[in-house]
Amino acid sequence: LSGLVLHNPNLFPRQPIQRVHQRVDLLVGGVNLALEHRVNLTSLSLTNFRNYVRLELVLSPGLILIQGANAQGKTSLLEAIYYLATSKSPHAGVERELVNWLAREDANRFLRVQGHVRHTTPGGTAEQIDVILVPTNGSTTSYGKRVRINGVVQRAIDLVGHLRVVLFLPEDIELVSGAPSVRRRYLDIALCQIEPDYCRSLSTYNQVIQQLSSPDASMKKI
Repeated sequence: LSGLVLHNPNLFPRQPIQRVHQRVDLLVGGVNLALEHRVNLTSLSLTNFRNYVRLELVLSPGLILIQGANAQGKTSLLEAIYYLATSKSPHAGVERELVNWLAREDANRFLRVQGHVRHTTPGGTAEQIDVILVPTNGSTTSYGKRVRINGVVQRAIDLVGHLRVVLFLPEDIELVSGAPSVRRRYLDIALCQIEPDYCRSLSTYNQVIQQLSSPDASMKKI
């Protein structure tokens, strides 16, 4: 397993961090998925994301410890990686909340999260992923999203799975105490990254449910 860990020196003393590499077997629908295919995020570039006006970061394989005081952008850094992998934010209610407040006053304002990903399978490839927010028709509050993989424009749903992430936040205690829908959503996000067909089927299923529960569908039934 490899990943990022936050560390606040004011809360926890320094402790040695060991790298762990492990084969993980996951049973999904009766099919055993051996997760030996690892995906490493080798670099991360942020432009106008949250409190980062500009950030260029080179990441090494294995476990990485992010250390810093409060309000320095540790959680925003994890949020950016999650956003790069899923094109969705676990915190923002609307996209404009992600744009740095200084950039909102700029005529050429935009947000970009860019990462380089390397797959560790034999003959593994390297990919460049870009998620960009630009104002819609010059609006100061509405932003349109563009997803590119190796420079080619893609749908947001086609991004899922290129970089696999699992984000655990303090509020995720609801996975234990919250409603079943919270647990289903958490598993759905993880499974979509492992199996793209599951993600497409889930999207179709949600569309059907939404159509059946719409007022127009109720009128047709009558």
